[in-house]
Amino acid sequence: MSNKRELKKQIKEHTNRLIEDAYFQTLEADPKEVKKMESIVDEIVDKRFELINRVANYPLNKNRRQVKEHFNSIQADLEKLNIEFSKKIGRV
Repeated sequence: MSNKRELKKQIKEHTNRLIEDAYFQTLEADPKEVKKMESIVDEIVDKRFELINRVANYPLNKNRRQVKEHFNSIQADLEKLNIEFSKKIGRV
């Protein structure tokens, strides 16, 4: 498990990459596609805030195993988010 700062950096890097890809898709797209990508970007930003909030609100006063499981679940959710939105954007 990486520390909280590194995990937040990973979340920001992954979501920034997804947002960039969504905006690149809108450069020469029709208005319907632009609206779709804008809604996808909004979803990505919401998920980003949710994940960062989960990093900040880890279980205090718990044993080490529970804290580690908490951060591992965040890491797994980040990977799922990356795959899910890559498919929605059309990057994969």
